[in-house]
Amino acid sequence: MHGDYADAEDVVREPFVRALARPGQLRRVDNPEAWLRTVALKVARSRFRRRVDR
Repeated sequence: MHGDYADAEDVVREPFVRALARPGQLRRVDNPEAWLRTVALKVARSRFRRRVDR
């Protein structure tokens, strides 16, 4: 989706960083895996939109 390996790594890493920064938030969700995927997708979309808008 990104074409840049380093950027893709950052997109995958970001949800885990957010989860570790706020462990209580991840404990409150019914499906933590879905939460991680959703955050990763939102991060990927945001980065893609920023790159396209340049």
